[in-house]
Amino acid sequence: MFEAIDQLARIVGYGTIIVGIIWFLGKVADDKAAHRAAMADREYLNEMRKRDPAAYDKEMWWRDNMRRKEQGLMTDPEFERQGRKMAQSLRENGLL
Repeated sequence: MFEAIDQLARIVGYGTIIVGIIWFLGKVADDKAAHRAAMADREYLNEMRKRDPAAYDKEMWWRDNMRRKEQGLMTDPEFERQGRKMAQSLRENGLL
């Protein structure tokens, strides 16, 4: 009886260790993927800044306003107008 309980405890213990290792490896892979995505975005922005400074400024303006909107802060009124225009266009095309 005790041998069966002991064996079951070992199986559960080993299973827990295996699940922990798999979770850890998944976490490392997610972190690496997020890092690669951030590096690709940074390279894209650096290239854009060199190639077309006006487009870079516009992109950063959009990103800043999106960040502000997500945080509940005030945004540029032009950003709100352009957002409404895009939403209206999407509605007219049946995409929203």
